[in-house]
Amino acid sequence: MRRLIVLLCLVCASLTRADLIEPDVQFSPEDVVQVVLNAMQTNDLPYPNAGVEQAFYFASPKNKRATGPLWHFTAIVRQPEYLPLINHRSRQLGEAESTPDGMTVPVIVIGASGEVAGYLWRLSQQTDAPYQGFWMTDAVIPVQLGQTMRGL
Repeated sequence: MRRLIVLLCLVCASLTRADLIEPDVQFSPEDVVQVVLNAMQTNDLPYPNAGVEQAFYFASPKNKRATGPLWHFTAIVRQPEYLPLINHRSRQLGEAESTPDGMTVPVIVIGASGEVAGYLWRLSQQTDAPYQGFWMTDAVIPVQLGQTMRGL
């Protein structure tokens, strides 16, 4: 009986995780940011921290080396400087800009509690399999809103 319950839990978990969007070579840097922010806006649907897990799917291998496994990535995203991203009310993306290492996308969110926060999304196009050609997130940097955020 216990094995049956565990098996049912695993099947249900895999069915809900099938709703997550996989990185794809067709996604632009802005698409990646939108996919991640859409998921984080409804973070706990269809299961707790689904939005954070979606963000982890789009984290580059370089990012994952820095942040570690999903449980640690989740703990980082739950820090005060990133909390406005979780269940945010609204957002505005600025114009993507090319950098020597890839692209940056400025973002302003209005958090669930009404706080306003700025971020600079750093993305790079991957060169190694299995993600060759995919845009993925290298870092999300909190930005003081008093600084110039071009494109917003």
